[in-house]
Amino acid sequence: MPKSERPITHTDYQDSDRLLNVEALANIGSFEWEAATDKLEWSEHLYKIYGYEPFSIELSFDFFLSHLEEKNRQGFLDALYTNAETGSQYEFEEVITKNNGDSAILLSSIKPILDQEGELERVLGVCRDMTEIRAHNKMLSNQKAFYERILDQLPVQITVKDQESKFKLINKAYIQATSNNKVNPLTDSSKVSSDETDKLMRAKDKEAQSTDEDVKFETWIKNTEGRERFYSLIKKRLRDQNGESNDLLTIAWDRTDEYQLEEALRENEERLTVATVGGKVGIVDWNIQTGHVK
Repeated sequence: MPKSERPITHTDYQDSDRLLNVEALANIGSFEWEAATDKLEWSEHLYKIYGYEPFSIELSFDFFLSHLEEKNRQGFLDALYTNAETGSQYEFEEVITKNNGDSAILLSSIKPILDQEGELERVLGVCRDMTEIRAHNKMLSNQKAFYERILDQLPVQITVKDQESKFKLINKAYIQATSNNKVNPLTDSSKVSSDETDKLMRAKDKEAQSTDEDVKFETWIKNTEGRERFYSLIKKRLRDQNGESNDLLTIAWDRTDEYQLEEALRENEERLTVATVGGKVGIVDWNIQTGHVK
């Protein structure tokens, strides 16, 4: 019995159902187009991707092209003609208009099949609906940009380093305070600050990587103008969802003005103490409302 006349068996139905389930799970559809006859066949799920009931419409190459957005049509034809000359497999991303008018983004893997004379015989392809994936990626990208804007607006300096002490994240405040226009701290962290400061930071990095506790310390750091500024810093080991330690977070804020004010007040108090003791005088601070006396 010729192969084309083989009776359909229960296994055939099982294979068909299995293929449909796989395509639906991966949100992909497959097609085959015969160039000579313009016969176009879609898998059941490809109909659903385009918004049609399976096998409810007559298919053709022109019908397929009519669903491509105009800016994609010529690009698809150019890619098809170019690869049809060699039979090379290629990928093409197109924007289609579905049956209900909605747009969808498809990523197609296409394989031209040539006959013995090297002419295009048919085209096989698999299309994956990337609409939700692209929307999700765009959301993540927007979310990342949103957080980056927040980080750049913060008055504190924030950095994240990997296990090799390479910067993975820096905010605007850090760049403005500790680097200069000739140094990119993301690629050349060795020139961001002085050797003495680098030595201290490396020691604190090592300490923070060895504990789950915050490592807090204060130090003087030169800014881009060579002036010493007083900083409070916190270093903390970051863990991923598996509990693994991969990165190191550093938060630093400039407390120079606050420190200098505290020093001035402390100096004034000391001077006042010396003056009152030396002059053998006393000072009374009486709060009339509360009756409290110092």
